[in-house]
Amino acid sequence: MATVSDHPWRKSSFCESGACIEVRLGAITDMIEIRSTTDDPDDYVLVTAAEYDAFIADVKAGKFDRDKL
Repeated sequence: MATVSDHPWRKSSFCESGACIEVRLGAITDMIEIRSTTDDPDDYVLVTAAEYDAFIADVKAGKFDRDKL
């Protein structure tokens, strides 16, 4: 059964174009919702908090820098 999170969507303060990624705590415990501001607002990806934390750690470590893609 789908539920709706009552947590607000958050996006980076660096987002100037309006075409950004937003995240929020999910309605399901230990889940994170991720969506694009340019897509249908009801479409989002649901990942575990552990997956999200691992992704953020990889971003901070530079694993997705352009020269490494």
